[in-house]
Amino acid sequence: TAIKRESLAAEPEQADLQYSTAKQQQRTQLFTNNISHASLKRKLPAAQTSRVNIETKPHERELQVERRERGRHRFADWEREDREANKREQAENNAHQKRTDAELKALRAELSSLRETYADLQDTHTSLACTSSQSVSQHKSLLTTLQHHASLLEEELVEARALVDSRSQQLQEAQDKIDELQARSTSPPT
Repeated sequence: TAIKRESLAAEPEQADLQYSTAKQQQRTQLFTNNISHASLKRKLPAAQTSRVNIETKPHERELQVERRERGRHRFADWEREDREANKREQAENNAHQKRTDAELKALRAELSSLRETYADLQDTHTSLACTSSQSVSQHKSLLTTLQHHASLLEEELVEARALVDSRSQQLQEAQDKIDELQARSTSPPT
């Protein structure tokens, strides 16, 4: 019976020990749960942020892709406009070059024609100067000859007038003699 008593006395101690162990395990479990709960509470905002990031990342990627597409389209439009502007500018330059070449060709032809005309005019001027010089010389010579003839004619005229005057005087004298003779012959003798 002493064993029974010891056994009966040991049962409450064992029960207390089991109860105390269970209580400690429960407290440990509660503490662990509290820590886990606190840890989860701390992790919840980060997890929510991660979830929002994960949810918004595809949208951001879509926006990035869309922005890149718009940028690519803008760049392609810019390149196309630049090519078209270059083509227009090249066409304008070509047209301007053609006009300039045509004008230059026309001016060269006109210059050549003017040079020929100038050479012809120089030849004509030289010829006219020669002819004019010869003509002036001839006219001077003719004038000298004519002046000499005029001088001779004037001398002859002076001589002819003197001769006429002399003859006229002689004629007058002869007429006077005739008149005198007639007057004598017609008048009665006294």
